[in-house]
Amino acid sequence: MPKTKQQKQVTVESLVAGLKTAKGVVFANFQGLTVAQTETLRKEARKAGVTVLAAKKTLIKRALDQAGLNGVDTASFQGGVATFVGQDEIASAKVVATFAKKNEIVKIFGGIMDGKFVDAG
Repeated sequence: MPKTKQQKQVTVESLVAGLKTAKGVVFANFQGLTVAQTETLRKEARKAGVTVLAAKKTLIKRALDQAGLNGVDTASFQGGVATFVGQDEIASAKVVATFAKKNEIVKIFGGIMDGKFVDAG
């Protein structure tokens, strides 16, 4: 069932709030993970103090623009996108990279460091 306009706005507001307060942000593909794998990833993220937000690329782009973080081409991200938001500079990247070593499906697109997008490639 598609999200309503109000639900999309709530998602964007959550992303903007996370992006504005975060010290480390990572964008990664989680598409193809089982429910159990996704829950494991979310659990590991919570342990590290990292919030996981899943949203469509268009909503992520809207949130990035509203947060004043330009230069991220979300259209180039392949598959479903999860945004990992941490209050520590490296916690988000460490959680995703560690999980990706065990689960090749997970691919890091890049992240935001010091207010600028850093491409993983």
